[in-house]
Amino acid sequence: MKNKSSEPKSSSSSNNNGDGQKTDEKTFVTEGKIHEAVNVLKKVIHNRKNSMNDEGKKQLFEQDIDYVFLQFSLKKIPLNNSTYIHRIPLKYHWRSEINYETCLIVKDINETPLTDRDADLEQTKNFYRNLLDEHSANELISEILPMRQLLTEFQQPALRKKLSNEYNVFLCDRKLLRNKQSFLSRFLGKAFWIDNKKVPLLLNLNDKNLKDQIESKLNATSLYVSGKGSTQAICVGSLQQDSDKLTANLLSCLEKIQQLYGKNVRELAIKTEKSMSILFYMDLGSANEIKMEKREENEMNEFVEEEFDFIPNSNIRVYKDGRIRIVKRDVAEGEEMDDDSDLYNLKTVKAINTEPDDEQWTRRLVFNLPENLRKRKLIQRRPFKKIKTQK
Repeated sequence: MKNKSSEPKSSSSSNNNGDGQKTDEKTFVTEGKIHEAVNVLKKVIHNRKNSMNDEGKKQLFEQDIDYVFLQFSLKKIPLNNSTYIHRIPLKYHWRSEINYETCLIVKDINETPLTDRDADLEQTKNFYRNLLDEHSANELISEILPMRQLLTEFQQPALRKKLSNEYNVFLCDRKLLRNKQSFLSRFLGKAFWIDNKKVPLLLNLNDKNLKDQIESKLNATSLYVSGKGSTQAICVGSLQQDSDKLTANLLSCLEKIQQLYGKNVRELAIKTEKSMSILFYMDLGSANEIKMEKREENEMNEFVEEEFDFIPNSNIRVYKDGRIRIVKRDVAEGEEMDDDSDLYNLKTVKAINTEPDDEQWTRRLVFNLPENLRKRKLIQRRPFKKIKTQK
């Protein structure tokens, strides 16, 4: 059986499975098999609708959109300490096929809020509407949501969940969401991070090519990897798209999954929210063959390092994701070093006060001393104490 994919032929691009059929190493299966699975899913949905019409049943909403999801199961659960979000560019995004709603979260332009709240919000919205109009990007944003409006109108978790359901995607000024410990990230909470998986996408509003930046963000789909389960799903399109477009989107997603997990993938299937799964790939290999390594993203390991004045011969590193580390400073030749400074292995931990009234992130230094130093009792480790905020 010939490989129908558009990739150039090579000895490493395909291999034979147990049935003697060729499979593409980049996408697990051939493009023809993916196209066949899409057609089967469309037939299943078509037959289900016909059976409902024959029985006299009507859909609750005539214009319901059937989103197509790529569902995959892993042999071993990823070793993640937090949620990682992977953006996958799609060749044919479904936003042009449906009524796609977008919301842009922005900073307030007035540092000191006006007493007239409505006038203050109107000034902020007009400012950013004019900015979008300069870049001919007004049609890409359905609603502009200033921070003042977000904090005053959506304080309750139920209201934030309702907000997340109103729009297909959220964007925000990158200054508001620099890392997971930022205020906006914690304020949006479970509704955006877990329930609907709609964490705002970061935008550089000072970019000269703002329209191209927004379009590139909107023409991609998100894969959330939390490390809390072996099954994941990613939206790849809608049934309103033809089979060729859905197949192209599936190929893009499968290439990314192959890069992330490789042989750790057990099953691949496509489905809608309410339909059965159409399985098109399965690996019966043992999970014991998979060696899991804790993944560290290179971009998260970027840091800025400065001299730390409070501890001799040490530097402080501030990482892109908000982590802080104290490290030994390289001492130049001829420079004196404190006798005890090289004995410290300094680390930084984050302590959070879990009381509802005093929730506050703080950073404290913990000294992990060598065994010989602990025996000599030169320095004793202090236990953690609950940190209280002054009211």
